[in-house]
Amino acid sequence: METRNLDQLSHDIKNIVSSSFSKKSKETKYNDIILNRFIKKSDIIICHKIKVIQMKIGQIWQDVIGSIDDVINLKRGHISKLDILSHKYKFVMELKNSHNTCNSSSRTSIYNNLIEFKKEHNDYEIIFAYINCNTSKNTGKNEIISYKSYNIRILSGNKLLAYLFGNKSENVLEILSNSLQDFL
Repeated sequence: METRNLDQLSHDIKNIVSSSFSKKSKETKYNDIILNRFIKKSDIIICHKIKVIQMKIGQIWQDVIGSIDDVINLKRGHISKLDILSHKYKFVMELKNSHNTCNSSSRTSIYNNLIEFKKEHNDYEIIFAYINCNTSKNTGKNEIISYKSYNIRILSGNKLLAYLFGNKSENVLEILSNSLQDFL
């Protein structure tokens, strides 16, 4: 896929990260009826903050991918209930942070949403993707599964990044990591 030059990409990523972390988070008074018996409340709050950061980073990835030329971040509330769309490259994608982000019923719902899109746009590839995977060194997956007689591409880790950013994948990771340093 065509991506902006590295200077423009770096600028876009820095703006996305800055915007995401400049939004005020609601102060959460987190309480767990069981964990409070075993873990100090301050540690539970730290765990909760880490979870919030992970969710923000997931949103940042969606925004970064949506900044690729001719790729659209569908954001919340899109009728397809999916995350990423490209009319030029003819694909639609549901993006998750990790392979264990959703349970089997959520995964079934995602697959059904992808299939519904495919029924109306037969020439588009449907993709279920996740950034972080459980393969060694995050090498990732690039495989086709059959679900209800439809082919769904599963992309993860470095194979997902290579699909989206080509030979700029490592640059994107470096830029994103450097952009996050000021906020983490």
